[in-house]
Amino acid sequence: MLRALCEAAAPTLFGYFSATVFGGRGGGGTGLQYTLLSFLLALFAAGLLGLVAMRSYPRDVTTAQASMERIDASLRDGRERKS
Repeated sequence: MLRALCEAAAPTLFGYFSATVFGGRGGGGTGLQYTLLSFLLALFAAGLLGLVAMRSYPRDVTTAQASMERIDASLRDGRERKS
């Protein structure tokens, strides 16, 4: 739901930055260019962050799987003790 709201607000935010933050009065279209460049830099930074996060992803999956297996084993042991 949060992702859908953010995706819906993106065009409005882009227009706001273009007109208000970078455009001012009578900017001559440069506000749109600066907005596009700044948002493109943010997108590039998010991509780099994703690449860095991919390095630890297999280890995180293995850790989560081992944790789930330990939880399942402890639940099974608890059930066997009650029987």
